[in-house]
Amino acid sequence: MTGWTRLLRSRLRPLRWPGRWPFLVAAGGALGVALGLALFVTLVDPHDLYPWGARPHLSGKTLAGSAQTQVLNVATNGDFDAILIGSSSAQQFEGPDLARHLSGVKRGYAIVYLGAQPKDQAVVMDRVARAPNLKRVLLSYDLGYLAPAQRMQPNFPNALYDDTPLNDLGAMTPTSLSLAWRLATGQSYDDRQWDIAPLRAAWARRHRVSQTPRVVGRYKSFMAQQKPRLDAPTSLTCADFEANAQIADFARRLQARGVRLDIIIPPYSYAAYSDFNRPERNARVQGQPAMAAFLQSRRCMIAAVSPYANTRVYGFDLERDLVEDMGNYFDTTHLYGSVAGRRMLEAIGRGENVLTVETFEPYAQEMRRRVVAWEYHNSKAKP
Repeated sequence: MTGWTRLLRSRLRPLRWPGRWPFLVAAGGALGVALGLALFVTLVDPHDLYPWGARPHLSGKTLAGSAQTQVLNVATNGDFDAILIGSSSAQQFEGPDLARHLSGVKRGYAIVYLGAQPKDQAVVMDRVARAPNLKRVLLSYDLGYLAPAQRMQPNFPNALYDDTPLNDLGAMTPTSLSLAWRLATGQSYDDRQWDIAPLRAAWARRHRVSQTPRVVGRYKSFMAQQKPRLDAPTSLTCADFEANAQIADFARRLQARGVRLDIIIPPYSYAAYSDFNRPERNARVQGQPAMAAFLQSRRCMIAAVSPYANTRVYGFDLERDLVEDMGNYFDTTHLYGSVAGRRMLEAIGRGENVLTVETFEPYAQEMRRRVVAWEYHNSKAKP
């Protein structure tokens, strides 16, 4: 036998793999369990993606932000007639308050999650625009809309809401399995990770810390440093705010359905415009003077939605007792608690604080004057 023949026979000889059958059985069993669980979740359909399934129902209570992207279909397919869309600077709004303070609303829901970006918000808008029972929508014009239109929040489960069901399983999580089990066993549609209490406790801690001499001193320091640049002009034009186009398209779709759209400009504290001038934060406003960039984005947004009669824009930046007191905030952009949210909803219900193309320039001029003249004030600061 030649060397080549021995080599060939050795290559063709079956592999010796001690214990391979138990391994293959275990691997096959694990695969079977995984497929079975995937089939179970798909049949129960806890995210309300398909024509079949358990048809989950949301209670309307405020959920932690991470839940909102998972229940988007459930919220928009439900019986809510008013829906609010927003990022973290809209956390002072709560769904039940929509019915309490806005006439004609019977059941409201707030889709508010942290770090929202234009591309994922476009998905949210698309789902909301299709909601069957919709009468009114509120949209918070958050900082994220200054970002490029194609920017998406990293953790957004886009696979659940795109046009193909082939990748849905890739977006399923242990929470999906937990929800499917709860629905299949007759329990409430809920998950312990959706509890907003820990997040509210974190906001309360941040609010307390914001009143300490150390934080107050830091705010006063960067405000003094940024004072010379505070009212500097911007070179940005409406073309630099791409996400405004998707808001205008959203307004158009709602107008065609006779649904009212209320756009709320979050009332950031006057300290925010110094804060976003700092190098470590300035990229959020495209490297431009912050106040001018914010005002330009708002000016362009109002112009973009002005053709739609069912759309209103509201600004609360001239409410002195709100924006000039840092005691109302837990940082420069986030109001603390739902009291301010209810106050704004009441004003919207009365038709106050409306901004239009015609009234925007006087508003912007007065805001610039006040922000430049403002000195740090915190009614709750510790001595």
